[in-house]
Amino acid sequence: MQTSRCTEFPDVLVRSLVFIGGGHAHVHALKMIGMNPIPGVQVTLITRDVDTPYSGMLPGHIAGHYTKEECHIDLRKMARFADVGLVHTEAVGLDTNKRLIHCKDGRPPIRYDVLSIDIGSTPKFVESRNPMELKRVTRVKPIDSFSARWDSIVERVLVVVVGGGAGGVELALAMQYRLKELFREAGRDPDMVVVEIVNRGEVVLSSHNRRVQQTFKRVLSERKVGVHTGKEVVDVRDPPEGGESGGTGSLVCTDGTEIPFSEAIWCTNSGAAKWLLDTGLALNEHGFIEVNDFLESTNTPGVFAVGDCAHMVNHPRPKAGVFAVRQGPPLAENLRRMLEGRAMKGFKPQKAFLGLISTGDETAVLSWRGLAWESSRLWTFKDFIDRKWMKKYKELPLMDDVGKDSSSLRPTPPPRAVAAAGPAAVEAVQNASMRCGGCGSKVGAGVLGRVLSRLGVAGGLDDAAVVAPPSEPGAVTVHTVDFFRSFVSDPFVFGQIAANHALSDVHAMGADPSTALAIATIPFGGEAQVEGTLEQLLAGALKTLKEAGCSLVGGHTCEGADLALGLSVNGVARGGARSLLTKGGAAPGDALVLTKAVGTGAILAAEMRGRATSPWLQPAVRSMLQSNGPAATVLRDHGARACTDVTGFGVAGHLAEMLRGSPEGAASPNDAPPSSLPLNAELSLQLLPVLSGAVEAVGAGIVSSLQGQNERDNEGAVVAAAAAAAGGGDAVDPGVGKDPRFRLLFDPQTAGGLLASVPRDRAVACVSALRQAGYEAAAVIGSVTEARHEGEGRRIHVVSATTAPAAAPMDLTK
Repeated sequence: MQTSRCTEFPDVLVRSLVFIGGGHAHVHALKMIGMNPIPGVQVTLITRDVDTPYSGMLPGHIAGHYTKEECHIDLRKMARFADVGLVHTEAVGLDTNKRLIHCKDGRPPIRYDVLSIDIGSTPKFVESRNPMELKRVTRVKPIDSFSARWDSIVERVLVVVVGGGAGGVELALAMQYRLKELFREAGRDPDMVVVEIVNRGEVVLSSHNRRVQQTFKRVLSERKVGVHTGKEVVDVRDPPEGGESGGTGSLVCTDGTEIPFSEAIWCTNSGAAKWLLDTGLALNEHGFIEVNDFLESTNTPGVFAVGDCAHMVNHPRPKAGVFAVRQGPPLAENLRRMLEGRAMKGFKPQKAFLGLISTGDETAVLSWRGLAWESSRLWTFKDFIDRKWMKKYKELPLMDDVGKDSSSLRPTPPPRAVAAAGPAAVEAVQNASMRCGGCGSKVGAGVLGRVLSRLGVAGGLDDAAVVAPPSEPGAVTVHTVDFFRSFVSDPFVFGQIAANHALSDVHAMGADPSTALAIATIPFGGEAQVEGTLEQLLAGALKTLKEAGCSLVGGHTCEGADLALGLSVNGVARGGARSLLTKGGAAPGDALVLTKAVGTGAILAAEMRGRATSPWLQPAVRSMLQSNGPAATVLRDHGARACTDVTGFGVAGHLAEMLRGSPEGAASPNDAPPSSLPLNAELSLQLLPVLSGAVEAVGAGIVSSLQGQNERDNEGAVVAAAAAAAGGGDAVDPGVGKDPRFRLLFDPQTAGGLLASVPRDRAVACVSALRQAGYEAAAVIGSVTEARHEGEGRRIHVVSATTAPAAAPMDLTK
C-alpha cells in the first residue's frame, strides 16, 4: 500500500469510516481503500460473518459444482489487505444523533463520522411464527446463514421451497440435483428425493418474460419438481419433537391446504432488518433505507446504504445481486469524496439486465427482455463471469510501501479528509510528529476520565491503588505482569485476550485473581479516535477481569505507534503457600495434561503474511478468549502436582521449566513421592492437540518470530526420539523431527492452556472433566519419567506415537 512521507502531515487518524456488513458493494469498496488508502481516516468493518458468499455462485455450490472456498470471500484477508479494523459481531442498533453503532456482543458503542450499511435482507415470514423457533425452516437470506445450514439439509428427503422467483427455482433445482447425487453415492434410490415449490402467484418466475416462464415450467416438469401455485403460506408446523429424521411438518395455506415437508426453504420477497425501524433513517413501506442518487440516506447525511437493504428513491430496482455488485464503484467513490469534503457524484443504475438462471445440472437459461435460451454453453459463460468476479476479491495484489523522493519532504498541505475534519484535526496531525515521550505521551485527562466514567471504573486521585492484605490467617498473595502489542484489529477482542493472558499466571498457580493495574498504549490520532479505541480496549479487558472476579483498580495510558495493553494482576491463595500449584512437584509416572490446543503463534504469523484463512483464525481467537480459571479448578480437584500456563516459551520450554523445578530428592508440596533421580518427560506428537491451520502454516515455513529462539534455548534438551528410546534412551528418529507438530512444541502461545502433571490413576477423569467444562481439546500428551542416571535428566523425549510401556499414561484417554 502506498504511503505519503511528509514532515507536517503524517497519516494520523482523525476521522472514522465504518462499514456495517460484508455485502458485495462493501467488498469492492474495501478493496479500493486497500488499493488507495484515504489518509487520516480510520476504517472499521463490523460484520456478523467473516466468510461472505457470492450470491451468484450459491446455487452452484448447493449443486456441488463449487467448493465453499471457491464461492466465499474471506473478509479477514480483505480487512488485512485494506488495513481495516475488523469487528466480528452483529450491529443491532444505531444512534444517528450521537453517531454511535450498538453491537450484539455488549461492547461499548462504536463511533463513526461516515457510515455505510450493506446488511442484505431476509425473506418475509408468516406473521404468526418466529422462524428462529422452527428447527426445519431455513431462510435463504442472509445467504451466509443458509450456506452454513446446507450440511444439515442434505439429510432430508422431502424439501419444499417457499417462493417461486428466480432464486427459489434455482435453489430447488440445485438441491434436487445434489441430493440425488448424494443418494446415488450412498447406494440409495435417488427417486426417494422429493423437491417441491410453493408459490403464491399463478406462475413461477413472474418477473421474467413468458418464454422464460414456459422454459422453466417444462424443466420443472421433466425433473419431477412439484409446483404448488396460488398457495400462500400462513402458518408452519414443525415435525414433532423426537421424531425420526424423516418426520414431516406442514405448511398451512390460506385455502386450508397443508403441504408436508421435512425441510422448508424460505425464498420469498425480501424484508428488512427490524433494528432499522428504530434508527430514525428514512425507510420505505417495506422497511428498507431510502437513499438518493449518491447512495446516501435521504434524511441523514453521512449515512450510506447499498445492496438489498437499500431503496433508491429515484431509481427503484429489484433485489438482485447484479445491482448490488454495480453499486460498489459509486459507493467507494462517494465515500472518499464525502470524507475529503468534495462534491459527490450521482449514480443511475441500469434498468434491464441479462439474467442467467441455472438449472442445477450445469445448464443455464438466458433471460433478456423477451428472449429465452437454454444451453450448457450459457452455464460455461456464467461460470466464467462468476469466477472472474470472485478472482478480483480473492487474489489480492501485493502492495509494497513506496516512498517519495526528497521533494516530498517539503511542507505540504493537509490531506483533504484532514482539512475537511476542521482546524482541530489539522492541528492534531501537524503536531503528531512532535509528540512527547514520557509522561507527555499520556492520553489526556479528559479523554481518560470520560472513558472510565462510561465504563463505571472509579478513578482515584492517589498515585497508587491501596489494597487491603488478605484478612484470612495464613493467606498469601501472588503478583504477575504481562504486556504486549495488539495482533488483532478489534481493540475490544484484544482487550479480552490481553486480560485473559495476564490472568493465566494467577490461575496456573491455583490462586484467585483479586485486583489488576493496566497500562495501555493507544495509537496517535484525533481525540475522538483515541477515545473510541481506549474505550473499546478497556471495555474488553474489564469484561474478562469481571468474569474472573478481578477488579481494575488503576493504571496508566500513553500514546504510541501501536496499540498495546499490559496488566499487573494480584491474586490471593487463601490456603497459604502450600495450596499453590507451582512448576515443581511433578512425580515419575504422572500424566502430562494439556488443556488447550497449540498453534496460535504460527497462525498469527500466517495472518500477518495474509496467508491465514478464517477457518484457521476463528478457532484460534476462540481459544485465546477461553479463560484458564475453570481448568485450574478441575486440575486441582484431580490432584495436579505441578502446573504452568503455556505461553511464549511453548509447550517444550514450559515443560522444561517444570522438570527443572522438580529437583530430585525434594519433598513435593503436593504430597508427590520424592524422586532420587532427575526427571525426564515423554511427549507424543500423535496426542498433541493442534489448532486448525497450524500444521499447514509450519509446513509452509511460516512460524512466529520467537520460534527460532525457543528452539535454540531447548537445543539438546528436546530429543526427537525413536519409540524404543522412550523413557530415557537417546536413539533419535529423524522422522519425528521433520514432523511439523514437532516444531509446534516450540510455538509461542498467546493465552495458551495449562500444562499440568496429574497422578496417572486420575488422568482419565481429569480429561473428561476438562472436556465437560468446555476444554474440548484437553488431552494427556505425555508422561513424567525418571532418568536412568544422574547425567541424563531433564530431557524431553518426543515420539511420533505411543508404543513404549512408559507411555501408558498417555493412552488413558482412549
